Amino acid sequence: MPEHQRISLKLSLLFENALANGDDCTVYPPLDWKISDDTIVQPDVLVACKKIEKKYLDFPPALVIEVLSPATAAKDRGEKMELYQSQRVKYYLTVDGQLKKIEVYELFDNKYKSVPLNRGSFDFSFKENCSATVNFGQIWE
Repeated sequence: MPEHQRISLKLSLLFENALANGDDCTVYPPLDWKISDDTIVQPDVLVACKKIEKKYLDFPPALVIEVLSPATAAKDRGEKMELYQSQRVKYYLTVDGQLKKIEVYELFDNKYKSVPLNRGSFDFSFKENCSATVNFGQIWE
């Protein structure tokens, strides 16, 4: 779906620009993440803070973004959210293009907690010396 792809591209660019100061974290568009031999997912956008040595990601990223569609919203908010939480992905974002709404979840004590956006912005702290402030309002422009 064109709108889905445009939102994914804009999110990738926002994070790419926010991380442009030479941090160790890298933004990737859809990329296979092999969690186990029988579990492979491909988030819309992810941020990895270690070098990927294989043809796929084989460790948990620091951030995963799923752009919701009517066909995937229940799975993204349910099964995938539980999977990412179990893998200890620090940040999980769901983006609803129809409602122009972003939900940010941060891992606290191995459980996702919804965290509020401050005027559409959020400060991500991926690891020591790797952070990003992202203004999500730019997605809808």
